[in-house]
Amino acid sequence: MQKHLNMIKTIKNIPRPKYLDTVLRYEGKGVIKVLTGQRRVGKSFILNYVEEKLRLSSPTANFIRINLEDFAFI
Repeated sequence: MQKHLNMIKTIKNIPRPKYLDTVLRYEGKGVIKVLTGQRRVGKSFILNYVEEKLRLSSPTANFIRINLEDFAFI
């Protein structure tokens, strides 16, 4: 996990405030958020932005991250 986070920090992120605001609009509504789309279009980066923002605003919040491409989950 740490390797993944370090890799994210080294890649230049493209700000996507429209998408981030759309996802954060549902914060605290008890709704499951699902991002779908083609591979390599930025879904994980949007989720990383959301997670970072939520961790800052709610330090006691719980997060579950599942990488379905990791064979540990099979």
